[in-house]
Amino acid sequence: MRRNRGVGPIQNADAFVGRTGGGLELLPAALDLTDGPVTQTNRPLDLAIVGAGFFRLRGSDGAETFMRAGAFDRDVDGTLVNRLGESVLDVNGDPISFADGNIRVLTNGQSLLNGQAVAQLAIFDLPEGSDWKKAGNAHFQPAGSSDAPEQIVTPNILQGFLEQSNVDTEYQMAEMLSALRQAPINTLECLDEPNVSLFVLDPYLINENYTIEMAETDQTAISLENASDAIVLIILVMRHDPLAVTANLLGPLVIDSRSKLGCQLVLENAEYSVRHLVYSETPEEGGKEDAA
Repeated sequence: MRRNRGVGPIQNADAFVGRTGGGLELLPAALDLTDGPVTQTNRPLDLAIVGAGFFRLRGSDGAETFMRAGAFDRDVDGTLVNRLGESVLDVNGDPISFADGNIRVLTNGQSLLNGQAVAQLAIFDLPEGSDWKKAGNAHFQPAGSSDAPEQIVTPNILQGFLEQSNVDTEYQMAEMLSALRQAPINTLECLDEPNVSLFVLDPYLINENYTIEMAETDQTAISLENASDAIVLIILVMRHDPLAVTANLLGPLVIDSRSKLGCQLVLENAEYSVRHLVYSETPEEGGKEDAA
């Protein structure tokens, strides 16, 4: 039996594999710099910025970055550092240091040791019209090379508090599930092992000329009598990077929509790959020895 898109509406077999939507549009990521909730820790070196602003830090390589996370400690020299060992800077661009004693940080950033002022914490933000970009490990840098952060004269700092993530996890989960319902990707779940599942896709969504040949023994094994009853799916390998998701075009799954039986084929077609990039028109090099 030879099967391709022109023989029966495989892609419309909604009753068996669930509706397939029109897919998802990949949009550029946008930074959400709104305040997160603050949690009281009562640690004197935990600092939370309320409203706009970023702490200014300097690494061991001399590079300066900015971050909101304010979980600080003193190193062996008394320098105020974050958990990566980066120094927290004052308004003069110098690392802040504390000797042993009672440390207080006022809401305006003035730092006191035993009641005596020792430094003024520097809080910076970008002028209107400029943007931040991520620099890794919750660090930020100006997106434009000509963008210069400006010091906030009257910051609002809470000592003994930490800012938490501004992500609403319940909302984000609901949004993700809603998106998945519209996506053309489905899952096949094992009834005997609920934790085992495969991500599958209609192959004609990425190759409209996709063709398979099925031996009579395989047709008999799943009680397939008519090509129009066949549902053809390909297995996906998901990646952290959506653009790196691959499809196994050499090992399609064929399911008889009437008997509900299925099998996996191993095709002998040099045009297909086991690691076809879903978001690329050109398949990656792959070998049949990798077939799922």
